[in-house]
Amino acid sequence: MSASEAGRCPDSSDPVERLNIASTIGIGIGILLIVSGIVVPTDYSMNPQLPARQMESIEIFYHRLSFALEVCIVVGMALVTAGTVVQTAIVVRMYLKGELDPRPEAASLTEPFFSGTEMTALQGDSSCDPTRTYGTSHRQHSSLRTTAEEH
Repeated sequence: MSASEAGRCPDSSDPVERLNIASTIGIGIGILLIVSGIVVPTDYSMNPQLPARQMESIEIFYHRLSFALEVCIVVGMALVTAGTVVQTAIVVRMYLKGELDPRPEAASLTEPFFSGTEMTALQGDSSCDPTRTYGTSHRQHSSLRTTAEEH
């Protein structure tokens, strides 16, 4: 292995991986552009003691700054949107190729996720028993039914 190959990831030659990395970087840059466009202040206060030409130049500066920051926000939103669309397309492609199925190939779609023994182990006690009534046990409930039928 040469020195140039030591720093490279083995999967970096895959075009899908490169596209995923590029879209992630695009999303990050887009978020930074949006945040910078929102955080930079664009307000100015009128100072009546300044000459009119100087106030006019200050107003023009802030209008240009406001326009540039709005462009930053729009470009940032476009980058975030494009990166998200690309990553969604990559996930759909991987799903359609069958690369995202977390279960082993032997598992079928009709098999339950948990077996019966795992379900009873997860339930622990019989508190999830559908025949059990709240406040009384099943035997007490049936004995109450028989006494009610006798009267």
